[in-house]
Formats: sequence, structure tokens, C-alpha cells
Amino acid sequence: MSDREIKVPMLVVAALCGLVALGGGVLVFTDGGQALGFALLGFFGAGAFVLGRKALGFD
Repeated sequence: MSDREIKVPMLVVAALCGLVALGGGVLVFTDGGQALGFALLGFFGAGAFVLGRKALGFD
């Protein structure tokens, strides 16, 4: 087994960023929301990825 420490608070924040990114993905496919949708998807999607990796110990 690995001895990586899982940081639960950071994992919760990563999950919240993932939810906002999913909301941005929904906005991409609505009329008039493409710009905001891509911005939310890119910014919070990257944040969810980076925070998730840090929370799971994959520095």
C-alpha cells in the first residue's frame, strides 16, 4: 500500500470546483451562455484537477 495522506478538506473543495465546472459545461450548450460556460469549465475544471491531485497526494 502507499503511504499517501488524503486531505479531505482539499478534496471537498475540488469536488465543489468540479460541480461548478459541470455547470459551465451545461452553459456551453445553452443559447447565449457559451462564453461564460467555457470560462467556468476551463477555470474551475483545471482547479478541480489540480486540487484533486494535491488532495490525493499526487504532488
